[in-house]
Amino acid sequence: MSAHANVQVYGFGSFTRGESKYRDIDILVIYRNLEQLRAFLRDLYELPSDLPVDVISMTPEEERHFDFIRSEGARLVLGPAREV
Repeated sequence: MSAHANVQVYGFGSFTRGESKYRDIDILVIYRNLEQLRAFLRDLYELPSDLPVDVISMTPEEERHFDFIRSEGARLVLGPAREV
């Protein structure tokens, strides 16, 4: 996944909070253009996983508008800190 230096991935939800009961992994992908997003998702869905992965994707501008990272307590798991 290091080929995806132009996206940021944040975890949020019950799995990221370390709760004992969770049904999926929730991630937020912040991207600048659709090709970056498509490439990341293509690689993500090729990874083996026992849990479903729910993906929300936003541009940096959308994330700032909705303040999603702060409001959900999301944590950066991949990518450069803050601005992409």
